[in-house]
Amino acid sequence: MANIPTIPGTAAVQDQAIGVKMDPTAGLQLNEQIAKTVGTAADIISAYEEKKQKAVEFNISNKAYLSFTDLRQQFDQQAKTLPPDQIVAHWQEMANNWKASQVDQYGSKLSPEARQDMLASWDRAIIGARGDAQVIADRKQHAEWEGTLNLAYDKAAQSLNEDVIKATKAQGQQAVALGIKTKDQVADMDYKLDVRFQESQISSALEGSVQDKMAMQEKLKDKNQLTLIPTMRRPAFIHQLKESIAGDQARNGEMITDRIVSGDPKDWPNTEELHNEYLAGNITATREKNLMNLMSSITKRTSEETAKSNRDITSLASLQIYNHDWKNDPNPRETYKDISDQVSALPPALTKTILKEAAAKRDAALRGEIAKEKPVKSSIFKMGEKNYALGLFRPPLKKEVPEKPSGWALIDYFSKKVNQTIPATADSQWIKHSSPEAVAAAAVNYAQWQSKMREYFDGKDAKNEPYNDSEAMAYSLSITNPDLENQVTNALFGKK
Repeated sequence: MANIPTIPGTAAVQDQAIGVKMDPTAGLQLNEQIAKTVGTAADIISAYEEKKQKAVEFNISNKAYLSFTDLRQQFDQQAKTLPPDQIVAHWQEMANNWKASQVDQYGSKLSPEARQDMLASWDRAIIGARGDAQVIADRKQHAEWEGTLNLAYDKAAQSLNEDVIKATKAQGQQAVALGIKTKDQVADMDYKLDVRFQESQISSALEGSVQDKMAMQEKLKDKNQLTLIPTMRRPAFIHQLKESIAGDQARNGEMITDRIVSGDPKDWPNTEELHNEYLAGNITATREKNLMNLMSSITKRTSEETAKSNRDITSLASLQIYNHDWKNDPNPRETYKDISDQVSALPPALTKTILKEAAAKRDAALRGEIAKEKPVKSSIFKMGEKNYALGLFRPPLKKEVPEKPSGWALIDYFSKKVNQTIPATADSQWIKHSSPEAVAAAAVNYAQWQSKMREYFDGKDAKNEPYNDSEAMAYSLSITNPDLENQVTNALFGKK
């Protein structure tokens, strides 16, 4: 027997007879077995390739789903900033670009049947999302319409214009007809608009004039006006208006006060103007009265100050006229001019009187004629000149005493203060250690003394009465500032 190579898996066989070897039945059986084996392998391969293709298509389907989900998220984000009329078109553009990219990326990897199914699926998803985009656009458009209507109502409430409010309410009814708002919603908006309109009237009055606030107070007190303002809230509004009116009146009063205190009297309000301010409610009755008193007080004080100033100027001019050495004056005309400049601010009648005296002295000096005073008169004026030189016309002592002075303590107190506060009786050097204000005051006092003495003598002359030396001296002393001893005595014992 010989060993014959066999197909793996077959058993060894004995040598056969030639007849047996040539049996065709056995060959046919062998071919059939081989054919079955090959067919089975082909089926297996075909099934494997089919499952592999389906897995690829399954993976592509999942990728496409995830990509489409990202696409929707991007669109939803972008739609927030798009106008309503661009939302759908924007989605369609995004979807078409996405679909084209999917076909380019995966089209060649799909079977014809899978390609057809997947394209159909993508189209259904795109169309469905387009519906969602339309809903988003419609809602956004509706919200925009509502927002515009709400803004119109807000503007109407701020306008305080009844025609604007009426037109806005008409827009509200149109919104009901178009389905933008329900009837109840618009009715509520109309009510709130009316309430806001009435409240805005109060706010506007608070920012307006005193008259506006007063008028609003009266409206709030009338239950038939501003009917949408709750009864319980009216007192609070009235109080707020009252406080605001009081503040305005105070500020107005202060402005008029400043105008009076700091301004020129010719710019002051007159009595009628002040009363009109009160009638208009811009100031209170008390303020009107106080302002009248203020103007009267300032006018009186100004008049007194002016009169005092005029008296001082007149006295100083008279002092220069009567004390000047006209006899030895090298230029009487220049002296007259100086006196004229000095009294230029005085009332014309007073200036005329003074310049008449000065002119008489000037003309007499130019003619070389110097009138002699009567002895008594001359003596009195020489005494006054000497007293001025010794400082007796300086301002009087300002009273300085302890809060509760008593006994010797008061005398000790003044003994320490005398040299500091009381000028010496006779001090020919007083001008050197006196302030300019003190020197000027002394000159005025001296001039006023001299003017009074001249009036005294003029009165005597007018009545043709003779001069009496002791009487003239007594009068002179009565109008002269007290000396050191009298000043100390007055300060100690309170005499005036």
